[in-house]
Amino acid sequence: YAFAHGRLSFEPLASTRMACEPGVRQAESDFFAALERTVHASLADGELVLADAAGTELLRIALTAPAIQPEESSWS
Repeated sequence: YAFAHGRLSFEPLASTRMACEPGVRQAESDFFAALERTVHASLADGELVLADAAGTELLRIALTAPAIQPEESSWS
């Protein structure tokens, strides 16, 4: 990414696109396309909001805590 003159930009992104289900591949393609159109970023209610030059929201990314699964105990 680059941030210059108050504008955020992402370089063209690449991936292998190997061994992906068609729906996953499309979601990845849509995500990359949104990143490439991103110009503005802000934080709102703890979420990262990415928007295009017109201010239209492209992505809203929330940080969520991972579910922690207890491991089997080997204690007797």
